[in-house]
Amino acid sequence: MSSVLEASKPIVGVYIRVAGDELDGLRQHGERLAEVDVARAIEDGRAFDLGRAWEPLAVLIDGGVRLPETGPTLGEIPLPDTDPRVAWSCIEAERVPVLATLLGDSCRRFGALYFVDGEDTDPYMMDTRTGGYRGNRDYLVKKLELLARHFVVAAEAGEAMLVRIGERP
Repeated sequence: MSSVLEASKPIVGVYIRVAGDELDGLRQHGERLAEVDVARAIEDGRAFDLGRAWEPLAVLIDGGVRLPETGPTLGEIPLPDTDPRVAWSCIEAERVPVLATLLGDSCRRFGALYFVDGEDTDPYMMDTRTGGYRGNRDYLVKKLELLARHFVVAAEAGEAMLVRIGERP
């Protein structure tokens, strides 16, 4: 019974602002990733928990029709694989401002990704295809705006981004 529950744990994305020298240390000593206190980083505002939205946003922003391998929602540089339940990656401080701009632009274009001409579309299908189903469009837009703001704060501080995709901490 417990293996079924473990297999169904949600996979979430958490984005942690870190100083460049801290990131360098984690890259050189991957075993230290297990010591990163994600909950504390969320509490003190250094981390943003995007929840499950990391996957649809990654697909829509970076991948088109499937999950990409890199990008602002997935990181750009893989970090050592130290835990089978978590994938760590990072974005160097020099790239954070570029991706902050990309995310800001994506916020402005995001609504258009959900547009479907309603004239010949079944109302149920239109809601599903436009993200109207269960308010998905609004949920994703809000999450994207918050992620973009998190990147802007990191860019303004000259920080790098540590990206954690895995079970909720």
